[in-house]
Amino acid sequence: MTSQGLTLNLRISPNAKKNKILGLYGEKQIKVSVACPPVDGRANETLVKFIAETFSVSQKNVEIIRGETSQSKTLFISGDPQKLEALLQKVLANSSR
Repeated sequence: MTSQGLTLNLRISPNAKKNKILGLYGEKQIKVSVACPPVDGRANETLVKFIAETFSVSQKNVEIIRGETSQSKTLFISGDPQKLEALLQKVLANSSR
């Protein structure tokens, strides 16, 4: 979390049945399934759209800052860091059910 937004370390599982935050992956990553194949950047586009919807921000506020071609990605979400962190905790709590 920074004063500008929230940084997420993600582990992506492409070609899933639906877009979903699955919970923690190890100690530092969040596992996310994406219902799109990793072809021509489509999985990245789907991921950005899904994260934007999940955190109620515009897609232009979500940026892949590391891992464009990897299953391990770092995203930055611009916005109120406290609000974003609260949403993250809520999403993670719901994913463990």
